Parts: sequence; structure tokens; C-alpha cells
Amino acid sequence: MPYGTPGGVAALARTYTDNGLFTSNTCPTLSQVETWLEQISAVIDLALENEGFITPVPPNLTEVFRIVSVVAEAKVADLVHYANSAGRFYSKQALESGAQPVDIIRRELSSFVTLNAIGFENLGLPRRSGRSWASLEVLPYGQDRV
Repeated sequence: MPYGTPGGVAALARTYTDNGLFTSNTCPTLSQVETWLEQISAVIDLALENEGFITPVPPNLTEVFRIVSVVAEAKVADLVHYANSAGRFYSKQALESGAQPVDIIRRELSSFVTLNAIGFENLGLPRRSGRSWASLEVLPYGQDRV
């Protein structure tokens, strides 16, 4: 189940909808928006997993689910604008940088999760208790653990 809804995306990118709805005749189509929500949700889950959280976020963790849903909708709205040759990814600076929107979004989501990890934990999002790569101690080259 993806975070966010096409309706939430439409609220942020109404210009490209048909009376507030994505359809098979809009650019992008409803199917494309749904696919993007699934893809962005997977990137959010990856960022959460990198911080040791168990994913996906269950809908019964209402606050966390709302937070990640609104973030997913905002990122997909950015892609909707881009698909219509508009928005922050279509600015002169963005186009000249050569950075791909998906790479920018991935970095932003990673930073978002890292900055809010304590809050997510305090809101009840469970973290793994076992060892993970994120919990390994990295020693300087040539130094052994004492």
C-alpha cells in the first residue's frame, strides 16, 4: 500500500487535473500518478530501513503514516509538474545542473528521515533491535577493537 493518494497529489497540482482528479486523459494519467506514489513510497521505506526502522509504516500509526503520506504526495506533485515542463525540476538552474529528479528526491527523502528519526521513534515507529549495517562501529583503518 503506497503512502499518499492521487487525491492528495491532485490537491498540490490541481492545474494538471480534470476538476481535481487525475484520469486516463490527464498528463500525467491516474495510472502514472499511482505508479509514482508506489515508487516514492518504496524510496521512503528504503530511507526508513537505512535508519533501522521496520517498514512499511502501518496505517494504525496514524501520525507517522500521515507524515510520510504528505511527503510522498508532495514529491509526486513535483513529478507531476515536471511531466508538464514546470516546477522546481524544470527551472533553468535544475536543468543546467543535470541532476535527475529521482536522485534529488532520493537525497531529500534520506535527509528527511534522518532528521526526523527520533520523532518517528517517539511516535511509535519500531526500530530493529538486532545489528544492522547502520549500527556497526567503523574503526579507523588499521585500528583493532580492544
